Amino acid sequence: MRNSWLRKDEAKKSIHELTSSEKEVIKLLSLGHSAKEIAEILSLSVLTVNTHLHNIYQKIGVRSATQAVRYYIFAEYGLIDLEADYPFLKYV
Repeated sequence: MRNSWLRKDEAKKSIHELTSSEKEVIKLLSLGHSAKEIAEILSLSVLTVNTHLHNIYQKIGVRSATQAVRYYIFAEYGLIDLEADYPFLKYV
């Protein structure tokens, strides 16, 4: 069975499948804001922001905020070598 690594177009697809709220949260996270700051900026509870973050992690297949931000930057700007940085991310 042949495994293919996640490509930039697949990363973009994953990012674009996020809800508009999730996209706002990951964008603010990538700008260095904490969950508490994001909650204040978006007028949400910290619990809601953390729920969005959990959903983002699940959808793009990462385990931390750092990984999510790196993934987001790669998908949006192509600045990260996803194959080298995330060899565990595979798509079907």
